[in-house]
Amino acid sequence: MIFIGIVLIIVAFVGILYDKKSSMDYMGRVDTKKRELEEVIKDAEMMLQEMNRFSEYLLDQMETKYSRLSSVNSIEKADEHVYDIENAEKERLYLRSEMNRTADKTQKSGISYEASSKVEAETRDELYPMGKGVPAKEVPAKNTDSAVKNVKYETVVTLSKEGLGISDIAKKLGVGKGEIELILELKNQSTHS
Repeated sequence: MIFIGIVLIIVAFVGILYDKKSSMDYMGRVDTKKRELEEVIKDAEMMLQEMNRFSEYLLDQMETKYSRLSSVNSIEKADEHVYDIENAEKERLYLRSEMNRTADKTQKSGISYEASSKVEAETRDELYPMGKGVPAKEVPAKNTDSAVKNVKYETVVTLSKEGLGISDIAKKLGVGKGEIELILELKNQSTHS
């Protein structure tokens, strides 16, 4: 019986050692899995940071494209303003010729020159209340910005015709290369249309 008890103790001791070795192997595997999981988490964080940088880049690009579209609209508005000014100038020339014709008729009909000059001055004051020969409807209210952009547009086109490159024009005018490219692209589109 003692012999059987000793054998049972030895078997129990071997079982305990086996369990201890198994638990150590299990702990080693847990540590390995934990390190692998930490590496995967680091990789995921790096990918997340990369995605954040890429999304910021995309947002910047979208804002750039939107501002280009806005400048296209501004150039179109400037072109409309120039068209309005040209029409107003034609109307002014027509009215001036009508005033001259009226003055000629009044002189031929015997009305004194002073009276005709007074009528002409009153008509001029009505047509040009701002003075300096600028009709009231031609006086720019808020369109000075579009007029400046039109000047910039013409300057870019002129410099380009002189042979300057996009970066040289951008440096000379103090604007971005993208804006210069856009203006030249619009000019090419308008000449091909």
